[in-house]
Amino acid sequence: MKFEGSNDRSVFARCDCGAFHRFDKNEVTIVDTNIYINDTYECQKCKYKHTSIDGYLSEEGNKAQELITSHIEAVKRMKAAAEEEIEREKHTVKCKKCGSSQVSVGDKGFGLGKAAIGGILLGPVGLLGGLVGSKKTVIICLKCGHRWEVGK
Repeated sequence: MKFEGSNDRSVFARCDCGAFHRFDKNEVTIVDTNIYINDTYECQKCKYKHTSIDGYLSEEGNKAQELITSHIEAVKRMKAAAEEEIEREKHTVKCKKCGSSQVSVGDKGFGLGKAAIGGILLGPVGLLGGLVGSKKTVIICLKCGHRWEVGK
């Protein structure tokens, strides 16, 4: 028989067969975490003869159990938050040089160096060489200024 609860006058228990039973407090003796039935009790449903009720915790035991349960729930919440943070970190872009997550994304733009070399080698048409690679996306670290192309 398993302990289900109690109030000022009664103790409630459930037999393994599922039958619910109520005992007056004067029909049982509570010693620490044990409840003994003063006279052997026969379940009306399954006819089993019970002498005690299992699963009882004193008021202090209930408080301790609630405290343990609340701590377990708090640990579960902290673990879930940590796992979310780890998952978020996996998808955060960071500077390869300083590790900062403060980055900006933009297009590479016109390359003055390429245009100058193209102008020297090919004349005015070579100035268009400055546009080579201008559509590539670059990431710029706002902390240290390091630049790199997306995917590299």
